[in-house]
Amino acid sequence: MNKHRNASEKVFKFALADVIGSIICLMFMVVELAVAPTLSTYGIVFAALYVLLLIALPAKPTLCCVALTVLNAVLTIIPVLVVVPTTFWGTWFAMGLLARKERPWVV
Repeated sequence: MNKHRNASEKVFKFALADVIGSIICLMFMVVELAVAPTLSTYGIVFAALYVLLLIALPAKPTLCCVALTVLNAVLTIIPVLVVVPTTFWGTWFAMGLLARKERPWVV
C-alpha cells in the first residue's frame, strides 16, 4: 500500500510540475505580446498551435513535447518572416520534460 501511495504521489508531483511549467511558458508569451503585440498571419497560426500544445501538455506530455519541438524547428526553418512571440521557453521546457520522462534517444 505504501509503495502504491508513493508512486501516485510521484505521478501527481510530475503532473503538477507540467501544469506549472505550462502556465509559466504561457505567462512569458502573454508578457511578450503585451510589450510587442504585432503578429504576422503565420504568427497567429504558430501562436495558436503553441498555446494549444502548452494547454494540452499535462494531458499528453510526450506527444505535446515532441510537437512543440517540431513546431519550433518548422518556425526556424520556414523561409518566410514569421513575427511571433518567442517559442523557445516552451521548447526548452518540452525538451526538459522529454529528458526526464523518456529514454535519451527520444530527446
